[in-house]
Amino acid sequence: MNNNPDLVHKCLDTITPGWQAVLVATVTEDGFEYDVFNKMDDEHFQENLAVLLALVAKKSMQELEEIDWTNN
Repeated sequence: MNNNPDLVHKCLDTITPGWQAVLVATVTEDGFEYDVFNKMDDEHFQENLAVLLALVAKKSMQELEEIDWTNN
């Protein structure tokens, strides 16, 4: 998605000072793409990434449950 992580980090610092890990997702003509940006120690990155992805999945499931599929 974005080949300039330093620019993304600067943007995230501006939008949300104190951010630790962010999942940035977009839907393009080629399909769903995402990048994970991290400013934590690599030692804890895998654990924190797992938590972040679990939260994203949980929120996505909540939003899917609210869709009225009968009108689509």
